[in-house]
Amino acid sequence: MTSEFLLETARPARRWAMRHRIRFNCGDDLAGMCAIASGYLHRLFNKVGIESFLCVNHEHCFVLANGYIVDITATQYGLKPVTIVEVEKAYQEFWVIEKKFKTPENLFGHQFDEGWPFDQMVLLEIGS
Repeated sequence: MTSEFLLETARPARRWAMRHRIRFNCGDDLAGMCAIASGYLHRLFNKVGIESFLCVNHEHCFVLANGYIVDITATQYGLKPVTIVEVEKAYQEFWVIEKKFKTPENLFGHQFDEGWPFDQMVLLEIGS
């Protein structure tokens, strides 16, 4: 699986996040929407047969798929709307993987235990 395939699959998730950002009190850079958007992307990847994980650290959430970090909210750090980086080349602090989760439910439990703001927590169900 190539990074190009991941990119083409991730673009609709980024568009979904941009359409719904106001609902979650987020601006154009999608700051504060990383877990919500990553949860949507994770579900989309799984739907098309791409195994992925929801990754989190003390400040950010993103998706790991096929050895790549796929981040559709990296615009909050001044990066491209869909940023894909090989894990070995991801040196930025916001991409340090402290924990990874196979399901949104597991990520939600972690976020709840860690006291994340409720409006920034991964969605357990996704509407259109």
